[in-house]
Amino acid sequence: EAKRTLEAFSRLCNNKMSMDDVNLTYKKRVQNYFQQVKDFKTYPTLRKETILGAICWFLVAVLFYGFTFGWARISSDLYTGHLAAAMSKLVGYSVTIPACNMLGRKKAILTILAVGLFSNLLAMPD
Repeated sequence: EAKRTLEAFSRLCNNKMSMDDVNLTYKKRVQNYFQQVKDFKTYPTLRKETILGAICWFLVAVLFYGFTFGWARISSDLYTGHLAAAMSKLVGYSVTIPACNMLGRKKAILTILAVGLFSNLLAMPD
């Protein structure tokens, strides 16, 4: 099953390598909490990706809640604020897929987060 999943992912990434040459081995690892934390020191890539994932998760949550709860302050009329929210979400959803196709997923996510951050800073009237 793991080899079949690896082959499907390889085809998705346009990798021409044959999975017939790959030998998968399974090692059972039972670790306590402190041994798992030591893996962050042993594997720097794991540490880097975990920290970056936590930062991105935090930024997405802040941007989402900032946009969701801040639309009422954009305008004096509640309905106009929600109309602006709906229009901006429509623009955001329609820009996401072409941005991922042009820039790649990583650069597109970072660009969209940066634009969202700066637009939040510009939208704060106080």
